[in-house]
Amino acid sequence: MPRSHPFTALAAVAVLGLAACSSTAESAPTSTAAASTTTTTTRPAPTTTEATTTAPTTTEAPTTTTTTLPPTTFRAVSTEAPLRVWLGGDSLGAYIVTGLLGGIADLTLASITHDFRISSSLTQPDFVDWPATMVQVMSTEAPPEVVVFMVGGNDNQPMLDAAGTPLSTMSPEWQVEYRVRVAALMDATAREGTRLIWIGLPPPKSGIRLELNPKLNAIFAEEAALRPWVTYVDIGPLLSNPDGSYADRLPPPGGGDPITVRSNDGVHVTRRASEWIADIVWAQIVSTWALPPGQ
Repeated sequence: MPRSHPFTALAAVAVLGLAACSSTAESAPTSTAAASTTTTTTRPAPTTTEATTTAPTTTEAPTTTTTTLPPTTFRAVSTEAPLRVWLGGDSLGAYIVTGLLGGIADLTLASITHDFRISSSLTQPDFVDWPATMVQVMSTEAPPEVVVFMVGGNDNQPMLDAAGTPLSTMSPEWQVEYRVRVAALMDATAREGTRLIWIGLPPPKSGIRLELNPKLNAIFAEEAALRPWVTYVDIGPLLSNPDGSYADRLPPPGGGDPITVRSNDGVHVTRRASEWIADIVWAQIVSTWALPPGQ
């Protein structure tokens, strides 16, 4: 049976779900694969942004272009013709699909496939070329109608531009090239009746990611805002202390005893906290395709 969403607060189109409590630290996923008193602490909902006007033809990066799609009418979904959902990216999002398959999504109405590659990134296409992979995914006989993507955990490294010129991490040239790759992946999903849900990076604990993650999230959000078929989900408020700082433990979105929300590496999100993100993803899908909210 699909799991219900006891806490459904839409601010714009942000939706949060109530996850089970846990106090055990977890390690990062390794494959594509309690107090007696209940508190009522709540935190700001994560924000999602969507383009509401026709996408411009260019972005700030001179080589980045976008595709304009006509207004979309989403098809009726049924048990005979379930919604095709594809999730992918690096290991940061691997537990999200676990949550969806574990009871959050209604699997009678959604056919879910996933492709998470450990150590993959947008900076090293010689390992996994995600924009090219997305072109292949969208070129299949029955391409996904929902694409959920999360990447960036391994992008704290230099890369080469199209001409083979080395670019140092976070340099202006590096950021332009990274934006081009984000835009290429988003544009690969530009298809009538398809939506891309791009999940931002969680707040980092330390190191270069303290400066890098906000830059990458800004690129994700800005490029998504140019494309009407892309929704960017900012999970920062979901996984931060009330003052915006990094948190190892937090209460669930609807209130309750704190659980461990971050893995020991300070980068990944635990399985239980990833269920909160999965709740957001499923709520987006339910809202867009007018599916039953679950029980």
